[in-house]
Amino acid sequence: LVRRAVDLVPSEPPSTDRTRVLAGLAGKLITDGQYLEARRFATEAVEMARACGSVLAESDSLNTLGVLATMIDDVELGITLIRSARELAEQCGDPHQQMRSYWNAVSCLSDAGEWERALVAFHEADAQLPRLGMEHLLPDLFANAADILFKLGRWGAAHAVVDEARERFSDGSDVPVLSELLVERGDFDTARELIGARLARHVFTDREQQGWPLVHLAALENWLRHHDAARLAVDEALEITANTESPIATAYALAIGCRCEADVAEHARRYGHVADEEAATRRARSFVDQMSMLMQRPG
Repeated sequence: LVRRAVDLVPSEPPSTDRTRVLAGLAGKLITDGQYLEARRFATEAVEMARACGSVLAESDSLNTLGVLATMIDDVELGITLIRSARELAEQCGDPHQQMRSYWNAVSCLSDAGEWERALVAFHEADAQLPRLGMEHLLPDLFANAADILFKLGRWGAAHAVVDEARERFSDGSDVPVLSELLVERGDFDTARELIGARLARHVFTDREQQGWPLVHLAALENWLRHHDAARLAVDEALEITANTESPIATAYALAIGCRCEADVAEHARRYGHVADEEAATRRARSFVDQMSMLMQRPG
């Protein structure tokens, strides 16, 4: 339907309607993980917004284009575009685009592995979103900050951020990284409850987010040596995140899959189960090959 809207709204004369449908299609393609195609429409949306003189539409389109730049090939360009979007949104007093710029800075820097800078951006967002009337969106950013701290090895600080989110926000009890923290700390029963609840009730915004609970479930099952269950969770996570250009959840699923197959192969070797060892080795090699292909993707 969004593509149909792009076809129906003429490119001449320049119009905010044309800008809106182009930006909408770019956003839908981001959700589907199709970043290269999305960048083409976001670039056209920026050009259209400038041609028709709409500052707000330009801010909207620059926010989207900045996200795509960081995801594909140029973090610094992406952050510059996101900041430009914020400045334009401040000029026209639009709180939504200001919120998007704070949100996008945290998310994009985090995904790019610029974790210390992402934490700085998180604290900026935490300070500014209440001013914009957007405090209800902070739980997801707290989850992002907790995830960053977890990856930096600051597990105590990560748990503190989770606890703060649960105290401050009525919907802060479902911070996604909490299940990963609990798995790695060995609190498997509580982790299973959280993962199960998340799979049962959460409305996911994109396929990568849909894959994360399964990645955490695979890690949990592997720690418990439930290798068949771990394999099923890995396969389901890979199926959900396949054919997207967002590699992070897929990469984690592949890594956990390799860990699982290494455990299976080691156990089979110890007891002389040659066929099982060979099957696990083949599966692990397949994951390594997929990871090699993943590393060739833009971004």
